[in-house]
Amino acid sequence: MKRAVLIAVGSELLRFGRADTNTVWISAQLDRLGMETVARVAVSDEPAAIVPTIRAAVEMADLVILTGGLGPTEDDRTREALAQVLERPLEHDAEKEAELRRRFAAVELPWTERQARQARRPAGARWIANGVGSADGLLVDHAGTTIVALPGVPSEMKPMLAAHVDDWVGVSSRQAVVLSTLRVFGRGEAAVEARISDLYDRPGIDVTILSGPGEVEIGIRSVADRRETAVLQLNATCDAMKARLGGDVYVDDKRSLAGIVGDLLTERGETLAV
Repeated sequence: MKRAVLIAVGSELLRFGRADTNTVWISAQLDRLGMETVARVAVSDEPAAIVPTIRAAVEMADLVILTGGLGPTEDDRTREALAQVLERPLEHDAEKEAELRRRFAAVELPWTERQARQARRPAGARWIANGVGSADGLLVDHAGTTIVALPGVPSEMKPMLAAHVDDWVGVSSRQAVVLSTLRVFGRGEAAVEARISDLYDRPGIDVTILSGPGEVEIGIRSVADRRETAVLQLNATCDAMKARLGGDVYVDDKRSLAGIVGDLLTERGETLAV
């Protein structure tokens, strides 16, 4: 299975409590296409942070996706950091600047010379069109890894990724992925794992286990070349786990225990007083 690393660029993600939702969303899209996300990381706007992060990502992944840092301001430095990683100069694309000027004029936005920063790219990098905003993305191959830089605004980033992600992942390498969740009540995490840990090594199966208030959540991920095979693998593993855990498995979806109790009370026309 191909591997991906996702990098969210922006000091605001580290200093002002703003959540990085971009890489969470991208990871879900890649997982659906059979590509494994092996790391998600947020870094500041400083090239001293961005550059080594990209270099480390290239060492471990087939695809590296960055979001943020492509705008016109001084703290937008992703393109500079990428040029440093590639050891290539930043080039000004006169045709891209002319295109940007036309786009600004079409919506009657004032043009400033700072906007011209968005017409720079590392030598050899290709543009990824942004149909919503002004910051186009960048695409480049380096040391056997595809590196993609996208704007950090979700409403711009999401359609750009959706339009091109099939090409980045590669249709020929795509695998089917199916997921399931088991929830266990009345047993601790260690006790649950002791009963099912030997099932983790089944071909095509990946298992995560997470302890929460009053319950243990088991996430099962099945990967195969064909969806039918992935489903069979998943069902067989879930059935084996249920057989070992017995009645302690109270649900095989993502509903919480409280949600299930609430649904049962609603069905019976009953209420609960606390």
